[in-house]
Amino acid sequence: MKRALEGLPGAISARVSLEGERAIVDYDPRALTIARLVEAIRGTVVLPAVRRAIERTPHPRRGRPSR
Repeated sequence: MKRALEGLPGAISARVSLEGERAIVDYDPRALTIARLVEAIRGTVVLPAVRRAIERTPHPRRGRPSR
């Protein structure tokens, strides 16, 4: 997942914690959108816990998910 994120145009660095269900990405918002970051994460093989964290992440078009 780290490589997938860092390979995106506009990504500067990525730190991924599968155990903590987090990814911290430094990026240029003029070159890379959050939607594209989420798309890159969804394109990787991830653990179920990480997939749940992604699903809880608000999508720019959907707003905050209900709990």
